[in-house]
Amino acid sequence: MTSNANSAAAGSRRVVVADDDVLVREGIASVLARAGYDVVGQVGDGASLIEVIRSSTPDLAIVDI
Repeated sequence: MTSNANSAAAGSRRVVVADDDVLVREGIASVLARAGYDVVGQVGDGASLIEVIRSSTPDLAIVDI
């Protein structure tokens, strides 16, 4: 699948990435953004995750905390 095809498949899906390891979190967010996803938040703990989900209503949350 080409990057254009990946972008079309992602559409404008809104994603939150939660991981307590900042390097992993930023890496995942970067890959998602390049694939065409709208990364609306990056957090490192559960309390922040709940706040971001309530305020940004993402379509998807990737969580490893």
